[in-house]
Amino acid sequence: LKYRPQHQFKADILANISRIQLGFGIQAQSEMRNIDTAFIEVPIGFYIPGIASKQALSRFMLFNLRTGYAITSRLKANLIINNLANRLFIIRPADYGETRSFRIQLVYTTQ
Repeated sequence: LKYRPQHQFKADILANISRIQLGFGIQAQSEMRNIDTAFIEVPIGFYIPGIASKQALSRFMLFNLRTGYAITSRLKANLIINNLANRLFIIRPADYGETRSFRIQLVYTTQ
């Protein structure tokens, strides 16, 4: 199929130590090989140059990290870091993935 890598890998590990939670994730994929020539030739290739030379960026490995702390039995705070190495990658031709991002999350459970 077009715009899909042949191989993908995702793994996630989570550890709970008392009130602290630590998590680590890996996401990897092989290079996307089947793209339309329209992305390389006129007209799209003229307006968005370099798509063919950036195709190797579709092969990537990302690392994500998260940590959490249970403030009470119902309230939990999390810090989530995606794309830890700030790797440049593309999901589809001319569609770059997210750079490193930090999120702070507060979770309240009613039951």
